[in-house]
Amino acid sequence: MRIIDPVQRVRGVLTRVPSRFEARASRAGLLDYWRRRVHIRMKGFLERMQWKMAGAMQGRRGADSLSNTLVVAGIVCLILSVLPHMGLFSWPALALLAYALFRTYSKNIAARDRENEAFLRATEKPRRALSIGRKKWENRETTLYFKCKGCGQELSVPRGKGTLRVVCPKCKTETVKKS
Repeated sequence: MRIIDPVQRVRGVLTRVPSRFEARASRAGLLDYWRRRVHIRMKGFLERMQWKMAGAMQGRRGADSLSNTLVVAGIVCLILSVLPHMGLFSWPALALLAYALFRTYSKNIAARDRENEAFLRATEKPRRALSIGRKKWENRETTLYFKCKGCGQELSVPRGKGTLRVVCPKCKTETVKKS
């Protein structure tokens, strides 16, 4: 008597019935075989999905800074909407996420680029301030940061070098600073 493996039935291949000894000995191996088979199938599925998504995104704008910011704002609104008496935040969250998806899948690349450039121009100073703040925090043990008295330019000197004379590269003001 022959038992047909469901996977091999699809392929049209029939197999013989294993003996009890073979069945017991190969259960662990069979489990590993099925795990590998599912892994390979899943890997193939994910690769196919990647190609399909790449094909769907052909000629579209994709995610940019404004879209990413809209998604973050939408997620924050969703989290706020879970809190008691804050249910109204679910509507702005839905609107923000829908607009981010619209921007991501839009084929009008020129218009989305203009919107993104306007957003980047509007947020340039806060982004620069955050960048400088991160840099100051990372180098706080080795570098001393201060502002130029003449123009407000952010200047830095290495710590532990004694009293230094610093010339601002922007306005050429000379400052004596103890590091």
